[in-house]
Amino acid sequence: TDGVEIHCLETNGQMIRNAQFLAEYLHKATQYDFPIKYGSTGRRAITLELDSISSITGSYSIHVSKDKVQITASTEAGIFYAIQTLRKSLPINAKGIITLPAATINDAPRFDYRGAHLDVCRHFFTVEEVKTYIDMMALHHMNYLHWHLTDDTGWGIEIKKYPLLTEIGSKRAYTQINGWGSTDIINEPYEGYYTQEEIKEIIAYADERGIMVVPEIDFPAHCAAAIAAYPWLACRELNRDVPGYFGGAIPQRKLKQYDWNRPICPGKDQTIDFVKNVIDEVCDLFPAPYFHIGGDEAPKVEWKKCPCCQKRIED
Repeated sequence: TDGVEIHCLETNGQMIRNAQFLAEYLHKATQYDFPIKYGSTGRRAITLELDSISSITGSYSIHVSKDKVQITASTEAGIFYAIQTLRKSLPINAKGIITLPAATINDAPRFDYRGAHLDVCRHFFTVEEVKTYIDMMALHHMNYLHWHLTDDTGWGIEIKKYPLLTEIGSKRAYTQINGWGSTDIINEPYEGYYTQEEIKEIIAYADERGIMVVPEIDFPAHCAAAIAAYPWLACRELNRDVPGYFGGAIPQRKLKQYDWNRPICPGKDQTIDFVKNVIDEVCDLFPAPYFHIGGDEAPKVEWKKCPCCQKRIED
């Protein structure tokens, strides 16, 4: 009811944020305000407390009794997951007084890595849409966002050393529609990328919700957008546009010769320097211990004919 307090026994930054999340969720559900008190406990309250209940990261306990809800976890992340469980226990469209059944919930994640993938190259998501996706992940106790930022169909992240990656590589003239195997297209311009400041904003938003963002920058293949911006990245320097077909959806009869020219040229020192420079900027942005390099679907047609690649093999 109105006047129930949230007692947060810890005063570190993440616990304070957890208490604020809980107050926001409850206000949205009930329209009541739930005052937060730090470092104290009592009756008629929802209490958040850190205690060594389990060695499993993210484990938590919720105990609902007559006069309080006690949330206990070994880590701040566990408290956050417990809050999500409590949030999901509230009636849909609840307004006013809410009654929770007396119960004890002991929960722990089975997997340390609970990931979801988001591809923003084929269909771009705004910053607010990515945040909504992160909110949905948090609701389901997921903790890793695998963010697919570059592909043939678009380069989605600002790289300051190579501005044409977004000036040219983030834009295409058409887009495939009607499913993966379709050859139908919409002949309309399409574009989108994230500035480095927007990347930092999304990383911080995810971090507050216990989610680590893992970047994916595709190398050595799936680089058509990058090659459109910097043709010297390819074995043969051809002027090309950013394609609007999605990978394997292109039927063989529609392939032009240069469509096999999508992998970058590993035989050129300049290309290797490009890869290192891009990775340096991306790693400076993302605190995650992981970095995903696609490494897949790299046709070797051009490499077999390229003198630079053949020399690299010999060396």
